[in-house]
Amino acid sequence: MKITIDLVNLIDKEVFVEFSTNVGFAVAVWRAAPPKVGDQYDVELEVEDEFVWGDNAYYSLNSAHTIEMADGIVTVTGTLISNDMEGGAVVDVGGAIILIELIGCGEIDSVLVDLKVKDVNVFPTGI
Repeated sequence: MKITIDLVNLIDKEVFVEFSTNVGFAVAVWRAAPPKVGDQYDVELEVEDEFVWGDNAYYSLNSAHTIEMADGIVTVTGTLISNDMEGGAVVDVGGAIILIELIGCGEIDSVLVDLKVKDVNVFPTGI
């Protein structure tokens, strides 16, 4: 996913970045040497949360992929590409693929879902 760095903060030895994309904005932990404000990077998004259908994962009422932040929670809206009964799921968000653990959801795919995310990490790909 292509992001633009809007703000960089060092908090308790971790680098946090506010970033924007073509589908929205959020704050994440930056997992590399600190970036420069205004620079663009290709990154992988990593979400460490476990998702439970009906608790922090739902069918979306949105009609497009988005990333938004409010009250410290990131809401990611994307297309659930695949989902298996063991809890492995793949979500496409604006062309970026995110692998998640999703519990309690039947084997559905190709639907828009909202994910309420507490912790987002970004890793620059070097591309």
